[in-house]
Amino acid sequence: MVIRLIGILNDCRTVNGYESGLSHGHKDRLMRTADLIRPYKPAILDLLSVRTLMLPALVAYGFLVNPLTGHGGLPCIWRVCFGFECPGCGLSRADALLVRGSFRDAVALNWLIVPVWLVAIKSFVSQVLTLIKKGGETHG
Repeated sequence: MVIRLIGILNDCRTVNGYESGLSHGHKDRLMRTADLIRPYKPAILDLLSVRTLMLPALVAYGFLVNPLTGHGGLPCIWRVCFGFECPGCGLSRADALLVRGSFRDAVALNWLIVPVWLVAIKSFVSQVLTLIKKGGETHG
């Protein structure tokens, strides 16, 4: 949503046809908002990167999936097409178990959940530390 807003704000400044659809008051408010957001655009895009959102997505997905049945998760395309399990089968249920604190059961279901979570944690921590190190600086 923020990326779409930034795109609309950038388009509004350059595309004449879009500007004509706005009243003068709305256009002024939109331009003021664009001027406020523009210096923070790189920081917003860094915050919304895949490296930052991977861990929260794993946690949210783990809470959406039923750990016993797998309902709420995505079906395995490999299993649907070929009729047998792929190496990733059970990752949704393992994620659901891990989020709920059952580490031993999660690893027993599919051990690949450990490297998935380690990569997600490492990516999240390194991205957050990078953002903290920048201290709100923006790119030129």
